[in-house]
Amino acid sequence: MRPLEILEMKELMNSFMNQYENGFDGYFEQQRQENLLEREDYKDLQEQIKMFKEKNPKIQDFLENDQVAELTKEEKEAILEIEYLEGEIHALELKEAFKLGFKESMIYFQEMEMLNLHKKSQPKIDYRELHRKWKEKYFNKELVDLKKYFSEKDFEILTKLGIEIKDKIYTEYEFELLDGDVIDYYKSDDMDEEELKMGKDLEKTGVSIEDYNQLLDKIHNINMEYNF
Repeated sequence: MRPLEILEMKELMNSFMNQYENGFDGYFEQQRQENLLEREDYKDLQEQIKMFKEKNPKIQDFLENDQVAELTKEEKEAILEIEYLEGEIHALELKEAFKLGFKESMIYFQEMEMLNLHKKSQPKIDYRELHRKWKEKYFNKELVDLKKYFSEKDFEILTKLGIEIKDKIYTEYEFELLDGDVIDYYKSDDMDEEELKMGKDLEKTGVSIEDYNQLLDKIHNINMEYNF
């Protein structure tokens, strides 16, 4: 790089990374938030999360205050919806953070005539449609044939645990509910008193801890195989 180019680079890179060196974190976060609040998709995702929490107060306590509570099927579904929406928000936040830094580099490259840019319209991402497709797959696509993975003894154990088994191929949602019903009997030394109180008593079912743990291992392997 020639001396003149080095001088020009130093002048052009006097952007927010140098100009706001002392308060960079604060400046960066402020600019990122301002950009996000101008996005309709970001505001829409936040509004959907707010709606779920307002309709289900127990969920808000569970997610924000770590208060353990026994949840209904509808509340469990709402938590899954919130987790999906928060994932979409996180993706938008990362995108805006990247764009903010990338923009400064582009200024330099353009001024140095190192790029020949032609603006092209970018296709708009339809997050509602993506969510609709995910929801359709999650709740309706049949994936797991329990008979392929569980022995007759496993089915007997599930019956002893009071878990009703459907004679069908399970969707991801149905298998997740099954997983949760089995986990209700799980106990470990690092669980606090409140968590132990919320769990179910395995001893009363007549299922040994060895058989229970083997069933847990099979369920874990199924989750890994299908990337649940």
